[in-house]
Amino acid sequence: MRLGCWTDAFFDERGFSTAGTAVAILLSCSLVCFSAWAVQSQSRATKVQSVADAAALAAEAEVAEFMISVKVADATLLTISLTGLTLLGVGIVCCCVPPIAGVGDSLIEAGEKVLEKRKVFAEKSAQVLNLEQAALPVVALTQAESVMFANAEDGTTYIGYMELVPREGEEIEIPGFESVDDALDTATDASDTVAELADTAEEASEEADDAWIDAYLEDCGYAPNYCMQQRAETLSSISPSENPLYHSSTTWSFDVPLKRAQAYYRARLRDEAPMDATDEEGARSALRKNVFAYAVDVMDEGYVIDDGVSAPELHFPLLPKNTSEMKETPLYTNPDYPVSAGEHAYIHAWAGCPQYQQDGSGGYGSLSGLDAGSYEVCPACGLDSVALGQVLSASTNIENGFEYHYRKVAEAAEEYERARSEALPAIEGAKSEVDDAFGELTEAFKDVLGYRIEAYPPGRFGAVVELSAREDGGRPVGFVSTPEELGSFTAFSAAVLVEDESEDVISSLLEGASADADSVLLDCGTMALSLWASLLGVYKGGVDGLTDGVEKALDGLPLIGASGLGTWAADEMRSFIGELGMEPANTSAAKPTLVNTAYVVAHEDGPLSQTIRALKGVP
Repeated sequence: MRLGCWTDAFFDERGFSTAGTAVAILLSCSLVCFSAWAVQSQSRATKVQSVADAAALAAEAEVAEFMISVKVADATLLTISLTGLTLLGVGIVCCCVPPIAGVGDSLIEAGEKVLEKRKVFAEKSAQVLNLEQAALPVVALTQAESVMFANAEDGTTYIGYMELVPREGEEIEIPGFESVDDALDTATDASDTVAELADTAEEASEEADDAWIDAYLEDCGYAPNYCMQQRAETLSSISPSENPLYHSSTTWSFDVPLKRAQAYYRARLRDEAPMDATDEEGARSALRKNVFAYAVDVMDEGYVIDDGVSAPELHFPLLPKNTSEMKETPLYTNPDYPVSAGEHAYIHAWAGCPQYQQDGSGGYGSLSGLDAGSYEVCPACGLDSVALGQVLSASTNIENGFEYHYRKVAEAAEEYERARSEALPAIEGAKSEVDDAFGELTEAFKDVLGYRIEAYPPGRFGAVVELSAREDGGRPVGFVSTPEELGSFTAFSAAVLVEDESEDVISSLLEGASADADSVLLDCGTMALSLWASLLGVYKGGVDGLTDGVEKALDGLPLIGASGLGTWAADEMRSFIGELGMEPANTSAAKPTLVNTAYVVAHEDGPLSQTIRALKGVP
């Protein structure tokens, strides 16, 4: 028989007793209730770390918002600066075109207004950003505390501290650029001079163009009607290669009619023969041949020097068109005419004159000698100064004569030379002024494009949070005796800003910049607002955005003119804008991210940072 034991009260060989069953149930209930209380208490304790993390993220998010404000100010300042400078450049281009020189003055005036607004905006932006930066520690702390309080539950008391690293920021200064002021002064001073020179150049260039067209028409542009080309083809055996037909004045030049005239007179001299067997025609043919020989020599003295850069030098020798002019030439003084040897010293048009054949040769004489009384007029051929003058005037004073059209070309060449000689100094003077203005603008653009508003605010290295919580014991739990307080818990957390390249803040930047710039540029004219809208892409696209904006501004202007100054100035502006360098601004979103506190506190000597470094053994 087994001896009695205290456990017999709970079970025996037949199983649990009633008392044993009751105790087992009681113990099970106690364990379940204790486990539930333990899980609840542990959850409340670990929540402290989560709240500390959320508070650190909330504090650093305020720094991220501030950095967006900085980028908005930067984008606005950049686009306003570029708008003002571009208005100056486009205004100078317009001053090169007389019909829109007034528009150029208006654009330069608008550019001056924009740049003045830029100064005001820069000063106000610096003030506002510095105020925001100074308030950042308080704003970040307030945001962190709001997160702490929002997560506090009944029975939990949070005591926290937030510290931005560093605790103070560096003052933001937005400078003015001397190069911008110099560019404005140069553009303003140059505008009137450029406009005046451009007006002179345009007027003279139009006169030169008119003379060019007139010469072209008289040379070959009127073909198949009367002109040098048609008359040469009809009156001589000149070859087609020496008598070309140009269908456009743009491919024609002044050396064409000069070479045509030289070839024409050689052909006429070669072709000349009496048209019948009469003595009168023989005399006229001899006079024509003498004139053609003289014309060949005279035309060879002609020249055309016109490179389009320097003042042209054109010499189209003119043949005498009447007796009076003939007497000023070697045709009058040269001893080219045979003289009779008889009783009367008759002067003859040609050696085939019957009177000359009868009297024999007495040498040669000139028409000037005839007029001086040294010779007598031949009764057969009747040579005198008037007879030769009639040969010259016959083709010079009527439209079907080659010399008539040649003289028109020569007169146009003289007018062209005069007009171009007046236009070129004005063109060069205007280009010099424009080059100086664009040189100053280039330096201003470089300074503006190379400057970014840099901010070094509190919290740029991160934010650290210390959060302590005192927890009570929670609600009473059946079957278990719980403590009235769980005790105190402390958590540390840190957050830094990390750029998220997958998210771009350009939309919000441009919306902010648009609102700021609209208020600044509203009274600077529609051109300023339109140009600014085109330049918005510069902040995101770099210098390509500037090139596109300038191209849009120039494309809408009527720049074509006789002097070519407008298109030249536009090309020069495109050139120096295209050579500017600017990388697109960083528009990636900066987001707060949790990190190990050691990375943040290493940058700061604040009380919380010192405490964390001491706890972690960070030097």
